[in-house]
Amino acid sequence: MFRSDWLQRFAGHGVLVLALLGCLYLLWTIGQSQQQSSNGAGQHQNSDSSLSSIPPVNKPVRTEKYQADCKSEKDADFCAQRRMADAAESQSDYTLISVVLLGLTLIAAAIAAREAHRIVVVTDRSARQQLRAYLHAVSATMPNFAEDAPKINLSFKNCGQTPAYNVTTRVGVYPLPPDSTEFGDGGATFNFGPTGPQQSFSVSRTLEDPEPSQKLRDQIRSGLLTLFVVGRIDYEDAFGKHQWLTFRCAFTDTCIGDPKGRLLVCEDGNDASGRADQRKNSQ
Repeated sequence: MFRSDWLQRFAGHGVLVLALLGCLYLLWTIGQSQQQSSNGAGQHQNSDSSLSSIPPVNKPVRTEKYQADCKSEKDADFCAQRRMADAAESQSDYTLISVVLLGLTLIAAAIAAREAHRIVVVTDRSARQQLRAYLHAVSATMPNFAEDAPKINLSFKNCGQTPAYNVTTRVGVYPLPPDSTEFGDGGATFNFGPTGPQQSFSVSRTLEDPEPSQKLRDQIRSGLLTLFVVGRIDYEDAFGKHQWLTFRCAFTDTCIGDPKGRLLVCEDGNDASGRADQRKNSQ
């Protein structure tokens, strides 16, 4: 996080500063080049017209830099060429500096573009996570356990902001010892159409094939066995990505006294693709 913030600050302020310095150096270089060229050309032209208006010999037209060379007026052309050569040399130095500044500006621009792309990717991922469909298990009940063909009612809800498509639900019922952790992959499959935002749907599984025997009911009442309800929901979100939800609940001896027959949520076996992605990203 610190490295990303530093890169963003450098890319944001560094690009502007370097671009401004580069423009100033380029403008200054052009001005110096034009001034030097104008001075050299003027000295060269004045050397040809010196016959008509020759200043005194003891006051030659020269600069302090070339005072040792410009002893007489006849050396004016040589001095002008020297000035033009120095101007060209200075021009090359200024050009080199401009190229270096331009390179730094391009590097800063590349860093800024990379950070901008990263921000776009993170923003797009966050938007997808916030807007996509989220299916959650709301409740699981079996109020008629003592009756013939008891029915398990499961309720789910799309808590997201966009629809869930191609919803497929698989529900399996397994009478096993309370400490069981291994379950089969079988069960009844239910297919649903699109489930809109904040929309709920229910799945019912009747225990009639085979119907629980009296011995099985007694074992559940005594706590020897637990009726596990295990399932999975697969669906696609509005962005075309596959999502899933797993659920596991149990009907025990304590659920018999509940008028609604609410099943208990197991500690394990309840997961979703969104939570799994968050755990993976945090590692």
